[in-house]
Amino acid sequence: MGATRPSTGHLTPSSPNGKLAGIMAERPSPRPGKFAAERLRHVPLFSHLSDQELGRILAVARTRTHPRNSIILFENDPGDALFVVLAGEVKVVLAGEDGREVILSILKEGDFFGEMALIDDRPRSANVVATADSILLVLHRGDFQACLEENPRIAFGLLQELSRRLRRPRPARCQRPHCAAAAHARRRA
Repeated sequence: MGATRPSTGHLTPSSPNGKLAGIMAERPSPRPGKFAAERLRHVPLFSHLSDQELGRILAVARTRTHPRNSIILFENDPGDALFVVLAGEVKVVLAGEDGREVILSILKEGDFFGEMALIDDRPRSANVVATADSILLVLHRGDFQACLEENPRIAFGLLQELSRRLRRPRPARCQRPHCAAAAHARRRA
């Protein structure tokens, strides 16, 4: 797959996705700014928050950039952060028994992942790979829990999203081991 470790630097204007490169070039700081605030307004988990409440979240969050094909998370890594896709696209994957990649989901701008590990304090259940140059908002466990205590409405948004994911139609059952692993990971993603 040719994947690389996450990058904390910014993409250059000569990168494959010049549009994102321009946005990243405008944001030299790892602290989220206006760009992140505008994007979070459309994320169901945070869309109902006031400007002040959103500001508190942005004050403790960070942004990270990931070039296409970079690995963001490895399965079994400690689950210590929630990620929101501000720009770009990522895929959640497992390795099947035959070594082939099993794609569990494709996440785009406004989607989030990593919330289960923050709740159950268990390791990551799948790998996450950038399928395009991406900007992610990262909210670490302690900060996320403090935000939940300050604003229980975030917890309600999280419960709504988890319920939506559980109700999502699934493909026909498959008896192969990688299908069982994929189903298990979907329940935990």
